[in-house]
Amino acid sequence: MEFSIEKVLELDVALNMVLDKDMPVKLSYWLGKLKETTTNINKRFNEENKKLLDKYAEADEKNMSFSFATTEDRQAYDNEINDLKVQKEEVKVPELKLADFEGMEIKPAFFTLMSGLIKED
Repeated sequence: MEFSIEKVLELDVALNMVLDKDMPVKLSYWLGKLKETTTNINKRFNEENKKLLDKYAEADEKNMSFSFATTEDRQAYDNEINDLKVQKEEVKVPELKLADFEGMEIKPAFFTLMSGLIKED
């Protein structure tokens, strides 16, 4: 399936919510493979984001926060990061059913972030 990078980042967050749960081996395997993919895309996104921050912003002494010298710099950063977020990535998503998650204690946020990827039985 093809997803925007922004959606892949959401999937990465969602997977972090459940990968420490006990689950059937097959589900664990497929979610683990999906997590590898989303983590790699997330890593590349963060590398590109850092390049944009280096280009348009100044970091504090500990590189913990960034400030923009001008509103034009901020706008240019926002435009480029938003352009990056809408780029498409191919992600292999296993067929997931709601029953696959039966018996697991999962917060609703997971299902919200995974919207459209989990089919009802």
